[in-house]
Amino acid sequence: MRNVKFKNFLFDVNRLIDSNQIRSLCINKLYKLTNKQFSINYFDSVESEIMIKAISHLETTQHSTHDSTTEIFWIDGALFNIDVPFPPFCSKDYTGYFFQAYFEDDYMICSKRLDQYFASIYDKKRKRGVMISNSYSQLNIHEQAAPFMNIFHWILNTDNWAIAHSAVISYQRSGLMIIGNSGAGKSTTAFSTLSTKYINLLCDDKCLINPYHLNAISIYNSIKINQDMLNILPEFKQILTSVENPLVGSKMLGFAFPFFKDRFCLETNICGIIMPIKNKCLKPKIVKAESKAEFFKALGVSTSFWFTNTSAKNYNSLAKIVRRLPCYYLYLSENLIENAELIEIFLLKLSKEKTNPIS
Repeated sequence: MRNVKFKNFLFDVNRLIDSNQIRSLCINKLYKLTNKQFSINYFDSVESEIMIKAISHLETTQHSTHDSTTEIFWIDGALFNIDVPFPPFCSKDYTGYFFQAYFEDDYMICSKRLDQYFASIYDKKRKRGVMISNSYSQLNIHEQAAPFMNIFHWILNTDNWAIAHSAVISYQRSGLMIIGNSGAGKSTTAFSTLSTKYINLLCDDKCLINPYHLNAISIYNSIKINQDMLNILPEFKQILTSVENPLVGSKMLGFAFPFFKDRFCLETNICGIIMPIKNKCLKPKIVKAESKAEFFKALGVSTSFWFTNTSAKNYNSLAKIVRRLPCYYLYLSENLIENAELIEIFLLKLSKEKTNPIS
């Protein structure tokens, strides 16, 4: 019975997409991520354009020469002025740390978190991803900053790419993961390094990483900025969005590309991991982790387990990355500039030592 309900749901979604009611109102753009091409369709509106900015650095005009293009639709009921179908999950389906419901069979994958106002669907036969939302205004700052994340994950995970809950900075293709649980200070620490001379930003919260090659790729150019950062880098005020209620949890949403593309990095080779620790030191310091097992435990649930039904694979991927790379604790001071300067010296040293296992 459950399979039949989801089969009917998928039929309703595809019928809606294939109607002129949707396609005639959509903008279509091509994006490339790793060796995959995505044809993304969304409603022609200011609100849609704001969220699509998060992947603007991936846009391409070159069509794939082979059949590897995945079609993705974002259908928002409020923007299209329609009633959108939602997956037939029941209350007992929402399980795990994030209370996320998940369904998969031979035809589709579907997921939705209990606290989210959107659902993600992937039609395996049609190679079509769909993000359905009731109203764009209901999406929080993290969801606006990372559109289509589940769909990207389902497609790229088969090629050993994982979406890591990590900020990444880079110097001359030597990258440093800034990793830790939610609220650890990843975004603030990474963004503050733009006040230095040499460091570039790959991402402030999520990156695509291959645990075998230790190669990291920017999947989103979105950045979440608090007022302290704007005091240090006031020029970033121009990239803040005009979206309604952009202030959530004292952070505002902005996009690094294309305004600051000279300080924005598309790809890097990871040569180390640091975990920020807020303890208000007089002076910041970086200490090498004596036990990688303890370091891994300290990462937290939101870092180790992310996507429903692939938690074990994500756990193993992160463990593999931690085992292969030198790991450090970064004890933060209240002075953001001093933190950034120490990280710059540290990353330049790592780069010179050529600890990166990638040749």
